[in-house]
Amino acid sequence: MQDKALQVASILREAGASVDMQGEVKRKVAQTFDYANRAGARMVALVAPDEWAKGMVRIKNLRVEDKEANQKDVPLADLPATWATLWPAA
Repeated sequence: MQDKALQVASILREAGASVDMQGEVKRKVAQTFDYANRAGARMVALVAPDEWAKGMVRIKNLRVEDKEANQKDVPLADLPATWATLWPAA
């Protein structure tokens, strides 16, 4: 999935987002969120096998605590526009 994550990072960078990638794949998603929080990230784009097979990327806003409102599955083709609406100038 690392190659897919690089593809998503490239798309987001082209859309003007500041992107930092975790160097190694973690077994637990919570470890990824811990890394993102330590890095000061506001948003996380999760590239997971099930979502990728559907052509989707999961976007999670780390600053919204409501679990229903803080994440969204986004079609890869819509990622730049959706990212901009979720967090303008991110």
